[in-house]
Amino acid sequence: MPRAVVRMQNSSGAERVAGDLCVLNSTAAGDSVTTTTTVGDNRLLSGGGFMALETIANTAYGRFLRLGFTSVLKVNGTTDIAIGDRLTSFSTAGIAQKAAVGDPYFAVALEAYATNDSLGVIDAILLQPGAEDPSAGAGTAYANGVTTRAGNAASGTQTIAHGLSAAPDVVGIIGRKVMTGEQMISDGVYNGTTTSCAWLSSLEVATGTSSTNIIEIRESGTLTQVATIAIDATNITLTWTRTGATDANTIQILWYAQT
Repeated sequence: MPRAVVRMQNSSGAERVAGDLCVLNSTAAGDSVTTTTTVGDNRLLSGGGFMALETIANTAYGRFLRLGFTSVLKVNGTTDIAIGDRLTSFSTAGIAQKAAVGDPYFAVALEAYATNDSLGVIDAILLQPGAEDPSAGAGTAYANGVTTRAGNAASGTQTIAHGLSAAPDVVGIIGRKVMTGEQMISDGVYNGTTTSCAWLSSLEVATGTSSTNIIEIRESGTLTQVATIAIDATNITLTWTRTGATDANTIQILWYAQT
């Protein structure tokens, strides 16, 4: 990448030296830079990073690197910097650090630095500004499985470990129960706020919906096994209510969860 060196006024209130990171200052002339103590300063997006190439007195004009290679960028290594990491502003004036998810960045490290101080001086390439993708490293995680419940089980809770290490965004619960010549079907989904369930009972000769229960297994209007749902970072919890002397045949349950 060709280097772009610009002449800018140092308006930081102090002398700047080679390797110091600056951001565009808000002036009508657009030829002034200053330092920042904001981690991930959004001014990096509007103007990019400017790295001093020489000692420049306060209010004086001097040379700043805007794009291209440098071997003297000052960095903090409290968050370990690896080759290829994108860099943003640190909480100490003039210093860069590794960009976190969502941070604006101005450079890419060409050298690692992992010491917990602000004394690092590394090779880097200053780039056009951008921002770390908020979804980077997150992605979508999915889990599913099957379980059962006795059709005549007493009211109580049933815990299903989903293994996602985070509360799911969506959970689905599909239930099936078969009796001689009859079947009961329930399909439910929960998004952390709203429950939606649709059920069918050939024994009751009826269909219906629920916004309270995630699963409804209905032999008749007075013989039911229904459950509400709760979720956390570890489990799906079904809280069952049995009404009447329901049949013992097994309720087959298919579940899925997605973050």
